[in-house]
Amino acid sequence: MFKTFIPLILPVFLLYGCANLPKAEKIDANEASNFFDVSKNSNDAVVFFICGSNTTVSLGINVKGSLGACALKVNGVTYKQIIGANSVGRLNLKPGTYDFQAAEEDSLATYIPIKLEVKKGDLLLITQNFSHNVGLFSRSYIHTLEWTNNKVIDTVKSKQPFKMEP
Repeated sequence: MFKTFIPLILPVFLLYGCANLPKAEKIDANEASNFFDVSKNSNDAVVFFICGSNTTVSLGINVKGSLGACALKVNGVTYKQIIGANSVGRLNLKPGTYDFQAAEEDSLATYIPIKLEVKKGDLLLITQNFSHNVGLFSRSYIHTLEWTNNKVIDTVKSKQPFKMEP
């Protein structure tokens, strides 16, 4: 029975994302070169945002894939979702302290925020991850964010840019 059940239910877990949020627009090829140019924003911090992993752990089976869609909330403002593992969004932020969180879509989920102080000239990458843990009598949905300032442009330059708008 489990051999039949698992292949049918796992695609649902892997496709889980921000299905009810408005979708961001793709940036066309003409605008893409400006999207990745961070030299013009020396007074701001540049924050890139990508979809990360989607992990399901169910009765001892661990399946890891890519998050199909993701959306960011910054200081209470929800931005439109970007679609696909090969997508990237960008925000230019004034120096200051910011609360970042995956955009809330599911009332059953736990959203773990991060607080970052960004400085003039910072270049950061925030990645949203999702984990779904299923036990015999329990389940949990957890959205987390991780950030880095290491090899940001190398990580994002081959991805499809999206306009991050509220």
